[in-house]
Amino acid sequence: MAEEETDRAQAADFLASELARETQSYLERGRRLQGLTKDQLASKWVADFRSWRASRADTDDPGNFADLDDTAAELRLRNLEPPSDQVQSEVNAMVEEIERIGPDQPAVSAKVQQFLDDLNKRKN
Repeated sequence: MAEEETDRAQAADFLASELARETQSYLERGRRLQGLTKDQLASKWVADFRSWRASRADTDDPGNFADLDDTAAELRLRNLEPPSDQVQSEVNAMVEEIERIGPDQPAVSAKVQQFLDDLNKRKN
């Protein structure tokens, strides 16, 4: 059980690290979505999510995350949750896809391994 808890903690650390990196990158590029209202930002996130999903449907290409990352970063900076309820059908389709092809993807595995290596370097 302790190993599973460690794995979950490392996964949470990895996700937090990636989100912080994305947010920092967005800030460094000038926070271009700062002028949008809350409703405009929510609508943009839904559109960006759907665009990303459509760009990678039925392929191994992870698609272009840039717009979605920026919109999500602006939401985080405002302490707002993405309106994920509006893309539930797309999320369900992604879950089915992951279950069909399996979670092992070389690019994802490489990023996770790099994060774990960096984490181990910081501990030592």
